[in-house]
This record gives sequence, C-alpha cells and structure tokens, in this order.
Amino acid sequence: MRYLFVGGSQRSGTSMLLRLLCSHPTANDVVREASYLRTLMAAYKFGRDDFENDTRDYFGDLAFFQRFNRTLVESVLLNVADLQNPNRSQPIDTLVTKEPHLTMYFPELHQLLPEAAFVLIARDPRDIIASMVEVGEKLQTQGLKHFFQDRNIKQMSNHLKSFYAPSMNSGDQVFRQSLMTVKYEDLVADVDAFILKAKESFGLDLVNSIAREVDQRAKYEAWSTEQFSRNVNDSSVARYTSVLTADEIRQAESECSDFMRLFGYQ
Repeated sequence: MRYLFVGGSQRSGTSMLLRLLCSHPTANDVVREASYLRTLMAAYKFGRDDFENDTRDYFGDLAFFQRFNRTLVESVLLNVADLQNPNRSQPIDTLVTKEPHLTMYFPELHQLLPEAAFVLIARDPRDIIASMVEVGEKLQTQGLKHFFQDRNIKQMSNHLKSFYAPSMNSGDQVFRQSLMTVKYEDLVADVDAFILKAKESFGLDLVNSIAREVDQRAKYEAWSTEQFSRNVNDSSVARYTSVLTADEIRQAESECSDFMRLFGYQ
C-alpha cells in the first residue's frame, strides 16, 4: 500500500488537492478529515518526547514504542482501504488522506511510515486569512464562537504558519526528500502541469475533472465553499482584496513576511 498525506494550513486548498489526488484510478475515494489519526500522532509525539521519564516503563525501548505506534497508524489506514474497496473492480493500492492539523506531525509520520510521501500546499497568506475571516462570520451566524471572528491578523498569521513550521524546520533530509511542496496559485493556474508532476513523482494517473456533489455534514457547513464541489479553478485567487481592509492587508504582509519569502510570495 502506498501512503500519501496532504497537508497545509486550514483554508489553503487541502480539500481541493485531496480530491485531485484521489482521482487516481486505484486510490481511495475522498474521505473525511483524518482527525483520529491526528490524535494518535499527538500521543506518539508526546510519548516519544517524554520517553525517558514515563513512557519507557510501558514500552521498554524506543524502537518497540515506534513499532507499536506504526502498527496502530497503519491499521487505521489499511482499515480505510478495506472500507473503500467493496464496490471497486480492482483493489486500492494508494491511500490518500488529509487533515490540516495532521500536517504538524508530518515529521513524526515519516518516522513511523518512512515509505510514505507528503504533499504540502501553500497559499498566499492574505487569501488564507481572508478565508478564515469568512469562516468566522459564518460561524457567528450559527451562534458558534471561534477566534477567526476577532479578525486578529497577528493571531491568524501565527496560526497559519504553525501548520508549516514542523516540516519546514525539519533537519531530516530523508523526510524532506519525501515532501513535495506546491503553491495553490500555481496549481489552479496550470492543473495539467501538476498532474504531470504527480505522474513523475508518484506514478499517479490523475484527471482534472473532479467536480462532484458533496454531502457536507452540518459540522462543517461554515467551513465549506462552492470550491468543495467544483473543478480546480482560480476564482479564489486574490479574493483577500474584497474581504480585508487595507490596514489588515498590510498587517498580514508584515506578520507573514517570513512565510511569503519562503514560498515566493514576495
């Protein structure tokens, strides 16, 4: 089984990228957020970092602890493949999943699944923040509280950057070689170029026709947009100009200047 993890900040285009990668004929259908897998990785990281204090008494040595956690994670992934398989004419051999917060554990996932590949999508932080603001407004109409509603540009800037920091700061060169980065704007401008890159890098046979009706659960209603059911398109590029004020744009550019330099937005 080939494992492919999609990562990036909330509102960066991870759902669109997931749908595109799942168009490979022997990949799984689009699945919901891998929230449970994220909790497993958080537990693994905690136990690994605290191994010499408490964890050792329960597992003996670090190598066994890592094998134990690999078994847990792989069991979850293989179960997803089994659930996806009944109505298919051929077995699934590529499992693609994502959950933005799982991105923060990509280096740990690589420790447990060194054969896995990772695709990290970056997006203009001004557009990410604008989308966060819009989500906050929708949540407010539902009577739900979220820090996105405060339009605190500094807080949202730090939040979006936190998704990328573990991968970008990793000194593990083997992990970095397993990590592909793609810019949202490049993807929507030329999806065929990305399809060719995915073929060369992963052996995937993707198609650019990924429009589909989405059975969106009420939990995610405020987080969904029309893009969730459309083909890849560039209609959301630079939308921040109609959402953020001039002062908010300047602050976002200042707070995210390091991110913008890293990913080529300056």
